[in-house]
Amino acid sequence: MLEENIYTLMVKHLTKEASTEEQEELLVWLSECETRRRLFRSLKDAFDLGRFEAIVDSSDAPAEWQKIAKRIMSEAKPKLKPVPEPKPAAAIGRFRKIWKYAAIFVLGLACMKSLDALFGESHEPQQFAVQVETGRGERSKVTLPDGTVVMLNVSSQITYAYDQKAKTRTAAFRGEGFFEVAKSDAPFVVTLPGDLRARVLGTAFNLSAYEDDASVTTSLLEGSVALEHPSGEKMTLVQGQSAVFDRTTQRMALSEKNPSRASGWMNNRLYMDDMSLAQMCKYLERRFDVEITMTGEIGEQFHYTGVLQEESITDVLDALCRLSRIKYQKKGRIIRIE
Repeated sequence: MLEENIYTLMVKHLTKEASTEEQEELLVWLSECETRRRLFRSLKDAFDLGRFEAIVDSSDAPAEWQKIAKRIMSEAKPKLKPVPEPKPAAAIGRFRKIWKYAAIFVLGLACMKSLDALFGESHEPQQFAVQVETGRGERSKVTLPDGTVVMLNVSSQITYAYDQKAKTRTAAFRGEGFFEVAKSDAPFVVTLPGDLRARVLGTAFNLSAYEDDASVTTSLLEGSVALEHPSGEKMTLVQGQSAVFDRTTQRMALSEKNPSRASGWMNNRLYMDDMSLAQMCKYLERRFDVEITMTGEIGEQFHYTGVLQEESITDVLDALCRLSRIKYQKKGRIIRIE
């Protein structure tokens, strides 16, 4: 099939103008390649949410995706109802070019018996998802199909799903990340470790929710976030507030910490507020992909308050040595502090 023809068929299907024969032709083309099916489902998600312009302008996706999206925009624009652009958070513009950008699309198309099953027009709820994961020492940026922008810190993962039937947006998240949720009538719900849920309609906030941490911290820079837990704990944050959820006691409490400092990691800044050496080492292991051991009880003997500008693991360790009576040895990824 000519490339020109497939563009036209995709436009016709999305705008409900394709004949039965044309739908069958499109199905044959899609059934030949998983990449084509993934591409089309991503396009349909963006089409359903009216987010073409935001997606194309901010996307790091391949040129083929952008070319198809722009063509659909130009030919089907009268039928689209764009959602207003979210106001960018100032912190996002300061990302450095050295960051790693990655996106893994997970679309679960088990079979393709009909166009209804493929395109989400059956009586069964249809979902498709995007998953992004970072390892130790890696940071990532992803633009979700609804236009939401997420900056992922090290050792983090987000899985996003949009349910066409229910018109809901959900994300399972662990790690740390800065969210700019695109405004939409479809609620955006984030599930976090410890069964905590954050519900937003359009806002900018930082989440710190590592699975091996005892607490989950939500720091709101713009908009509002409603937090809730099955235990009955609930709290609604407004701009400028932070909340800490203790996973052991299952209680929530407002934090006096400045929420803007929570996103300092995006500028390679570490804000310390009576941070123990043990907590510092845990942070450094994630941030720089190293293994740190300490002698005796030294991890709780020293605490730090202030801000460090991260450049390298040795720069941070040298600064700690100047602040306290410790020394370290480094061999490759292995560090010993004594």
